[in-house]
Amino acid sequence: MQRALELDPRNSFLLQQIAASYQEFRQFGAMAAALDRALALTPHDLDARVTRAFVDLEWRADTRPLHQTIE
Repeated sequence: MQRALELDPRNSFLLQQIAASYQEFRQFGAMAAALDRALALTPHDLDARVTRAFVDLEWRADTRPLHQTIE
């Protein structure tokens, strides 16, 4: 997937798939970075926003980003 991203660096869907892979390995920092890149490309993508908020919930037990996303 990293090679595909090199070929198409503006592919926000691919970044979300990479983030999902990082989630399986509980690498929340890398997951957050991939989602942040995806959101920089498509800031109104609801799935990416919610998933990014859940990263902070799972990683740091921080509910604020999730509450902000819901609002």
